Amino acid sequence: MLPAPPDFSAHYSAAFRQVMPAAHGEALSPTEALGRWQELIQEILAGYCDIPPELDNDLDVAREPLEHALHQVALLALPERQLFAQHIQALDEVFKSVTVEHPEWGRNDATHWWEGRVLTFAGREYRNFCGFGHSLKQQGIIIQPLF
Repeated sequence: MLPAPPDFSAHYSAAFRQVMPAAHGEALSPTEALGRWQELIQEILAGYCDIPPELDNDLDVAREPLEHALHQVALLALPERQLFAQHIQALDEVFKSVTVEHPEWGRNDATHWWEGRVLTFAGREYRNFCGFGHSLKQQGIIIQPLF
């Protein structure tokens, strides 16, 4: 089980909400934003059962806003920014541990490290989309079944 996202002060949460709506439409608190990333990772750990393009969409919703927040000047000087970044890093390490980088799926225009990664185990729908991993075996990538 992953640790719960930390609670942040009202000051940090307000500053966070000020910078988030411009890029992502929804004014999430830092705890809510971290919670989205954590929930997706928990879904992956339980056996992600959707197709890779859907995972890309889920990553855009869950991880992209965190990256945006990490680079906001208004948050850089606030003391809780380090706690926020540490929690992201811990979750990122879990995600990296259950994925591998695919040399061909990494888009040429990829701007983020999490784009073009392949789950190392997944549900049937994900594996079916990938051809049960047969084509991936040529790349040295094997997607294990859940059961």
